[in-house]
Amino acid sequence: MAKAKENLFYYKATAKPEDVYDGDTFRVELDLGFRIKYVTPVRLYGVNAAEMKDKSDLAKQAKTKLIDFIQKNKGKLIIKSHGLDKYGRFLGEVWGDGETSDINASVNRQLINEGLVLEYYGIGKKEEFDPSKQLKNDT
Repeated sequence: MAKAKENLFYYKATAKPEDVYDGDTFRVELDLGFRIKYVTPVRLYGVNAAEMKDKSDLAKQAKTKLIDFIQKNKGKLIIKSHGLDKYGRFLGEVWGDGETSDINASVNRQLINEGLVLEYYGIGKKEEFDPSKQLKNDT
C-alpha cells in the first residue's frame, strides 16, 4: 500500500521585528511566486509561549529571541507550513534563509531547547503555561 504524501508547503517569507506579537506568533509577507505576495500571521508549529499579557520574564525572553532571530536573518525566512490553526493562522516551522544562519536550526526548536516555550502540537489538553517548569535544571 502506498504511503500518503504529506501536504506541506515551503514558502520564502520576509518579516520585520516590529511584526512579532509574542514568542510564538508574528506576521510575515509570503512570496507565493509570480510577484504575488500575501501578508499573514504565522503561529510557530509545535510551540506554546507564555502570553505577553502575563508579563512574565519568559514571555519577554521568547519574544526577544524571535525578534533576534528575524534580525539575524535580515527578515529573510523559510517557512514550512503545517496547515492552519483554529484561528486561521498558518502553523509554521521557521528557518533562516541560510545566508546568515544555520538552515538546520529552526527557531521553533531553538525556543524549545532553550526552555523559553513549551512543546505543544495541538493534541490533547493544552497544558497551563507554568514558567517554573521551563527553567532549565542544571543538576
